[in-house]
Amino acid sequence: MVEVFIVGSALVAMTGALIAVHRWARDRFTWWPQWRGPPARVNGTGHVPAALDPGRSPQDPPSPQDRARHDRRPSDPPADDRAAVIGAADRPDQPDRPAVAPPALIAAAVVAHRGRVLLVKRRDRSEGLVWMFPSGRLTRPTETAAERAEAETRHETGAHVRVESEIGTRTHPRTGAEIHYFHCAFLGGEVHNAAPDENETVEWIDIRDLTRYIPDSFSSVHRYLERLSERSTLPSAD
Repeated sequence: MVEVFIVGSALVAMTGALIAVHRWARDRFTWWPQWRGPPARVNGTGHVPAALDPGRSPQDPPSPQDRARHDRRPSDPPADDRAAVIGAADRPDQPDRPAVAPPALIAAAVVAHRGRVLLVKRRDRSEGLVWMFPSGRLTRPTETAAERAEAETRHETGAHVRVESEIGTRTHPRTGAEIHYFHCAFLGGEVHNAAPDENETVEWIDIRDLTRYIPDSFSSVHRYLERLSERSTLPSAD
């Protein structure tokens, strides 16, 4: 009888030691087998009740592996990917596109004098433009479009002009630039090709021939020049 008691005590001690070693290795090594029997019921928090866990006593807290395994739903992405998924959901669903530059702002001078209008013939034909009004791009925030029209006319043609009124604004059908057209009075100066690197020639043309030089001229400018020509009492160009 004593022998049976000794053998039983030894088996209990060995079992306890094996259980302790198993718990220590399971909490320390992720590769250690985690199976503890058939699936058990879980409570509302997603954890296995200690009373139903054959490998734990009621006093044992859940291991880190158990918390990670039970807290994550089957549909959740891996922990390393959650930040990326959350960040993508917080951002608007917009594809990456290159920034679009705003349209250029151009000031054009419509210089009418004695039934004629001043035009320049461009050297650069890349945009399909040949004849055009003296014009320039607004580059300084302190400069107005009217000031640019006066300065560009003087730079390209040598003519001194003064803005009388704004005729209108349009988006150019070929270049996409936003162009502001100004009626300018001719004050004087020797008209010539003052910017030969930009233009081939500078000419006064009869207002009635405008569409021959600029077929897609702005309709508002064309009507304005026609009314101006009709009201003018000065003789037309020879």
